[in-house]
Amino acid sequence: EGGQVHHARQFGLMAFTPNDITTTTPIYDDRPYASLVFMSNGRLYVDADGRHAWFSSLTVGMLGLSLTEDLQSAIHDVVGSEEPRGYDHQISAGGEPTARYSLARQSLWIANPSGTIDVKTTLQGSVGYLTEASASISMRIGRFDSPWWSFAPELTDYIAAPVPAVANRGRAERFFFAGVRVKARAYNVLLQGQFRDSEVRYSASELEPIVAEAWVGFVTQLLNQTQLSYSLNYQTSEVRDGLADRDAWWGAVQLTHTF
Repeated sequence: EGGQVHHARQFGLMAFTPNDITTTTPIYDDRPYASLVFMSNGRLYVDADGRHAWFSSLTVGMLGLSLTEDLQSAIHDVVGSEEPRGYDHQISAGGEPTARYSLARQSLWIANPSGTIDVKTTLQGSVGYLTEASASISMRIGRFDSPWWSFAPELTDYIAAPVPAVANRGRAERFFFAGVRVKARAYNVLLQGQFRDSEVRYSASELEPIVAEAWVGFVTQLLNQTQLSYSLNYQTSEVRDGLADRDAWWGAVQLTHTF
């Protein structure tokens, strides 16, 4: 009673390849080809005190579809780069259903009433194609008008979570954000495969049980309800040995419009 409930729905596609995408033979010491086409429903409940929130999501999807190879090949053809040639060896090649349920508890630690800084912590757990538990701390500094719970980069697992969007209440937003997260992971279908046989896959003993992440970024208002963001992300290696044993750096540009 007295809390707020928000919902969001998300459709997406994830794809992973080894470094060498030109060979048609299996590559056993690098990350396997993997893909997931999915739909996710998110629900966010904000406590009456306004300082705590529960986020949950249910994701269902299909692993190993040829659609991913077709889309990636089309993109590579447009930009003139090599097309991937090893999707025949991807995780669950030919298709296999999968699912994941995630639950997170967010707590606001510091909040400036003028909307110039907020700091929050998040505890999250999930079961399914990613089975793991994590703890994170994140912050925003600058000028913002959106609620603290509506901006949640710490809930990202390869792709942003379906966090409900909230329309700007009038003040243009410009702020920096940063955070760190530590995950204890028990299972990752995109590396270990599922029930269907996968030609290239890792066992649990070959993967790192603890993975750390960090990110920094900037958000700026372009137009009314339209924002542009850039983030620089870092993640420690998920694999113990071989070519796949490498830390990951990547940048992300996101254009968001709230209706």
